[in-house]
Amino acid sequence: MSDSEPDHEPVTKHTQLIAWQLCRDLRRLVLKHTRRGQVAREYDYRSQLRRAARSACYLTSEGFYRYRRREFSNYLDWARASLGEVLDQLDEGAEEQYFTPEDSLAMRRLCLRAIKCNRALKHSWGNRPAPGTEDKKARKERPPSTAQLRRGARRKAP
Repeated sequence: MSDSEPDHEPVTKHTQLIAWQLCRDLRRLVLKHTRRGQVAREYDYRSQLRRAARSACYLTSEGFYRYRRREFSNYLDWARASLGEVLDQLDEGAEEQYFTPEDSLAMRRLCLRAIKCNRALKHSWGNRPAPGTEDKKARKERPPSTAQLRRGARRKAP
């Protein structure tokens, strides 16, 4: 294997995406820390925080299975927006003292890591087609085949 070849297998499942794994870990942490204490009694806040954390996972996985760069990119944008919402809600939770400082810091750090990884995934995915697919733009840029040229010549003939 040369230095330019990747030393890992291609990603075939959403669970292999580090961005999704970080979202899953954040979801687990949010669920764990919203089961007890005052936050458990704040139904609207707890529900919205949980919904946003779950949404980041769901959007990342759903986008992965769309197999189109543009669509996956959109889903990653929406997942990042959900992570931003989690971050804002964690700030509110810290202000309201729903979480211990340690728990709040742990969730905040994980959320920021997930956002950073989401951006990196979007950037890397945008530079190549999804597995087993071909981008429409790349198809248009490919030179026409001999058969296509013949068909085009027949149509133009008087």
